Amino acid sequence: MFAGRFGQYVRDKHAPREMLAGPEVPFPLAQNMREAINHHLIPLALLARANGDVAGIEQKIICDHAIALLAKAGHPVSDADMGKLNDYVAGLRPSLMQLDPALHRIEREDADCKIAFVTAARAVANADGRITAEESRLLEALKLEFAKA
Repeated sequence: MFAGRFGQYVRDKHAPREMLAGPEVPFPLAQNMREAINHHLIPLALLARANGDVAGIEQKIICDHAIALLAKAGHPVSDADMGKLNDYVAGLRPSLMQLDPALHRIEREDADCKIAFVTAARAVANADGRITAEESRLLEALKLEFAKA
């Protein structure tokens, strides 16, 4: 249910744009760190890029969320790693095809991870100060749904 509702929310906000040509930027940290966070980065980056580019505040929200997830998973992040992660998030341009698999992985996580994800998504959506009442209700409903689980 979450993947369908949140996925549609992202798709509704997404405006297809001409993609920049070039290879995918490789994940700069260890593979186990990628496994811990990449499924969160994909939908958050798609949401942040809905208006064309990732603003600095959106990038910070995404990176802070990723660092919290890494800490929870027992992967401390050095200052050098944080710099690499910031650069990676700034250049991350996931496709809509990556959205559903990422959301399905989030669905299988514990309630705390799901609530943290929705909190980060709300912060990204509200970063430009233009979150609608409908968007706010949807994100709050998802958060409450996870809190009850």
